[in-house]
Amino acid sequence: MSEQDRSFYAASLQNVAQVHDLIGRLFRVAEPGAVCSEPIVAGERTVVVMSELSVAVGAGVGFGHTVEPETFATASTGAATSERKDETGGGGGGGGYSFGRPVAAVIIEPAGVRVEPIVDPTKLGIAFFTTVAAMFFAWTSLRRTTNQLAFKQLASEKRTLSKLERAALNQARHQAKRAAKHAAKLAGKEAKHATRATKRAAKEMALDLAKEAAKHTPSFVAKVAG
Repeated sequence: MSEQDRSFYAASLQNVAQVHDLIGRLFRVAEPGAVCSEPIVAGERTVVVMSELSVAVGAGVGFGHTVEPETFATASTGAATSERKDETGGGGGGGGYSFGRPVAAVIIEPAGVRVEPIVDPTKLGIAFFTTVAAMFFAWTSLRRTTNQLAFKQLASEKRTLSKLERAALNQARHQAKRAAKHAAKLAGKEAKHATRATKRAAKEMALDLAKEAAKHTPSFVAKVAG
């Protein structure tokens, strides 16, 4: 097998024998003659090409048998007649895939036996580009996931900071109200103390004036009487 060999089979199967025939056709590619080529002799050298084979197959069949009573009227008498209706049916299908390609050459010569691998550049190129594409898509998906997680974390931190700011603002407002109430109470007490002190000072001044007036009143009365 110097070139890649691909075989596809698909068939509509009517019985189990056809299933066996389909499987046999697919597995014929795995015979020793397909894996190892005929020896090629060139002088003192003999070359045998070794191939890689892959086979996949799937098939199935099904059958059924039905017996049902059937009633119909005869044309001559018109009487109902009953008979048994016997039906048998079945079907199936199958398909498969076989693939083969040379992978190595066994070279037999007087110096000994050596194996030379047969490299398939097309297959290597496909594998390389498939790997690069898979890595690119994986990196893109990882980057997208990382960005989404970072955005969610940032949004969560913003919400937490906003909650803390609102809590701090409410706490500051509450403390300001308490401080204003306390200052108002202190101002009220100071005002009461000042009013009491003013009243006491006014009373004391009035008493002093009255005493002073009382001291001068007799002399003033005597002057007026004389």
